Amino acid sequence: MGFSRKEMEAKYDEIVEFAELPEFMDQKLKNYSSGMQVRLAFSIAIQSHSDILILDEVLAVGDESFQRKCNAFFDEIKRDKTKTVILVTHGMDAVRKYCTRAILLEQGEITAQGDPVDVSEAYSRQFIDNKDTAKKGDAKTKGDQVRRGTGDVQFENIKHKITKESFILEFDLANKTDAKIETISMGIDFCVNREIIYGNDTRYLDEYKNGISLDPRSTKHFTMTYDNVLGNNPFTINMNVTTEMGTNVADLIKPAVAFNSVNLIYSPVFKVLAFPDIKIT
Repeated sequence: MGFSRKEMEAKYDEIVEFAELPEFMDQKLKNYSSGMQVRLAFSIAIQSHSDILILDEVLAVGDESFQRKCNAFFDEIKRDKTKTVILVTHGMDAVRKYCTRAILLEQGEITAQGDPVDVSEAYSRQFIDNKDTAKKGDAKTKGDQVRRGTGDVQFENIKHKITKESFILEFDLANKTDAKIETISMGIDFCVNREIIYGNDTRYLDEYKNGISLDPRSTKHFTMTYDNVLGNNPFTINMNVTTEMGTNVADLIKPAVAFNSVNLIYSPVFKVLAFPDIKIT
């Protein structure tokens, strides 16, 4: 990284604190899990203050606290026009939220590039096609809404309510197959003019980081309560549910909900990844 020993010693405490590994620093690196190694490497990398950073799957590791710090870093660096970050990831939520331009590679060849939303959709379609589910995964359009996915798990009965204090999103999640599915994850993105400005992914929550489970042909009801830090804007919400922890898109709805927020003035917290209170019945 180009640090002198003196510089490294000066940054040591900050690196260890960010990586959340103080109790493991006396262990050999070979005894670290892959996730711990990535957290440490990321913490060192962001100390370099380089003009160009290449980060590989850094948002796929760590608990909720570490994820928050990573997202805060991306929010900050995205505003710095002198920095360039190349993010290598299979997490399309991160691509849509943080990237200004995206490139999709398959076996070393560029198959799509440009707008992050368009490229992330191309990525999702690629997995649907590769899994021989193209027939089930064909996009269905209703007005301005686009819906696609394998159909193995689907959103149903989507409702929302907004108050001065909270935004409440309710829906059913239904397993449409005859097999138990234990690796379900969800992403909820709040958008203004197609730009994702408020979003979350259940993979980053400790309680659901190993997946949500649904028995065969069963349904669970979700109530997601967000603090209302919404500005005075017309919003849309994109919703996606995947199996195999983000690999297979089961149901993607764009938009699933549209509403106007007129309760609160704009809040800086609005730009920070938000984790709602989730109840399952």
